[in-house]
Amino acid sequence: MFFFVTSLFFALPFIAFGREYTTFEPGDYVFNGEVACGDNPPIRENAYVRLMENEPADEFGIARIQDGKFTLKTNKSMTDPSTPKWQLYLEFHNTCDPISPDVSFPAVESSFLKPDKANTGYAVGYTFRHSSSDGWHVDINAV
Repeated sequence: MFFFVTSLFFALPFIAFGREYTTFEPGDYVFNGEVACGDNPPIRENAYVRLMENEPADEFGIARIQDGKFTLKTNKSMTDPSTPKWQLYLEFHNTCDPISPDVSFPAVESSFLKPDKANTGYAVGYTFRHSSSDGWHVDINAV
């Protein structure tokens, strides 16, 4: 019994803090996104998105979502010598209006990132939807 409890205790941090991310070689990237709130009202005025690095946890950038769009940029100088590859994900905040007083919009993460390497204005679409059984989730599509 002691072994089981001890094993469970040491396994919990890895489960609790695990997340999905996209791996990139360190470099100069532009990430464009378009955001929508499904059938809900427009994007909130104080909506923003954070570009996060998973290991070690670090904020690479923050951008306001204006007119349903955002742009985040990286450059090689952001490289931590101990991290040969970046493990990036997006964290969306205050994006959609609550659909009812008891359902707020938490920070929603998305591991899907695709840079605009050719500087063509390529963007990824993120549409947020709420389900009473699943809570908030995001649908991803190329714009």
